[in-house]
Amino acid sequence: MESKKRKRKGFHEPSTKLGFGENEEEGSSVGEVKVRMLSIDAAWNAGTGQAGLGWVLTQTEATSSFSKIAKKVPSPLMAEGLALREALQKRKDLGIKTLNVESDSKNLINSILNDNTISELYGIVADILLLSGCFDFVSFRWISREANYAVDLVAKTELWC
Repeated sequence: MESKKRKRKGFHEPSTKLGFGENEEEGSSVGEVKVRMLSIDAAWNAGTGQAGLGWVLTQTEATSSFSKIAKKVPSPLMAEGLALREALQKRKDLGIKTLNVESDSKNLINSILNDNTISELYGIVADILLLSGCFDFVSFRWISREANYAVDLVAKTELWC
């Protein structure tokens, strides 16, 4: 699949790169800076409206997992968007400047890549795009559910345990 890359328009400094596609791998670099892989997922309980948000940050030297419960989440798609927004915010707060983000939510990734947000995700995607401008480099790509197994386990464990 061909990779799309483009610079952010008007939100942040022109040097900020927002990448789209599948060419960036874990441990790849932009210039001399190591790019970290951030995998995200969510698990949702329709009965309680709660969601387990999970993300795994893979770096050359270590892998770390993080999770959080979100309440009053109306859908699994919203849970995926909340997980991505939360993960980006935490990475920004830690001063991480380069990320490859991957998710098994095709609708979420397509909304980010194509600027055609599903109405349910409008505010979340706007936040994600705004947060992405805080990084020197960030890319987004869809991965299969099978490839996202470890993060799925993190999210489900947060929700059910």
